[in-house]
Amino acid sequence: MKKTKAVLLGVILWSLLLVSGCNFIRIEEEPRKPLEYSIVKNEDLPAELAALIQEKKANEFQLTYQSEKELFLIKGYGQQMSGGYSISVEELGVTSQAEVTQAVDTLLSHGVDCLSNLTDNNVVGVLGAILEKTDEAGIPVYGSEVEQVKLGCVGGAGLDYIQLGIQTGLMAAKVLTGEAACEDLPYETIENYGLYINSDAAAELGITIPDDIAQEAQECAE
Repeated sequence: MKKTKAVLLGVILWSLLLVSGCNFIRIEEEPRKPLEYSIVKNEDLPAELAALIQEKKANEFQLTYQSEKELFLIKGYGQQMSGGYSISVEELGVTSQAEVTQAVDTLLSHGVDCLSNLTDNNVVGVLGAILEKTDEAGIPVYGSEVEQVKLGCVGGAGLDYIQLGIQTGLMAAKVLTGEAACEDLPYETIENYGLYINSDAAAELGITIPDDIAQEAQECAE
C-alpha cells in the first residue's frame, strides 16, 4: 500500500506540473570580463584634461574626465618634498599577475635602484617571485603596508589597518546617527600611516637603517 501511494502521489504531482504549465529554465551567468585599461602618456591626453591637471597639480587631487569614447581616471599627489634627492620614477602598467614578473625583469634591465610595491592584488599575489628577482639583483623593494614588509620588503610607510578601521568607523557613524547621508559623504584618504622596517632584509642587501627611523618604525623581521 505504501508503495502504491508513493507512485500515485508522483503521478498527481507530475500532472499538476503539466496543467500549470511550469517550465524549468537554467540560467548560466557569463564569466565577468576584467576591466580593461591603459596608462596614458602626457602627450596623449586631451588638451582640456591636460590643462585641468596643470591647474590642480600643486596639491593632491582626484578627478574623472569623459571624452567621446574614453573615461580617464586621474590621481594627483601634489608637490612632494624630495629631501634634496633627485628622483625619477619609471612606471610600467600591468593587467594580470602573469605580466608582473615580466615587468620586473624590464625594470631591472633599465637599471632602477629600487622598486615600490603598491597594494595591487596582481602585484602582491606574486611578491615572492618579485623578491627572488630583486634579491638576486641586489635591489631593495619597499612595500606599501605591513604584510608586504613581513614577507621581505626592506621597509615601507603605508597603510595602518587599525587607523583605517577607526577612520572608516567614524564615517559609518555619521550615516548611522543621521548626521550625513551615505551618498553625500566625500571620500577620505588615510591621514595616519604606519612606518615599517625589515632589518633582516635590509642587512642582506647591505642597507643600514638610520637610528631615528629604526626607533620610530615597527620591526617586521621574524
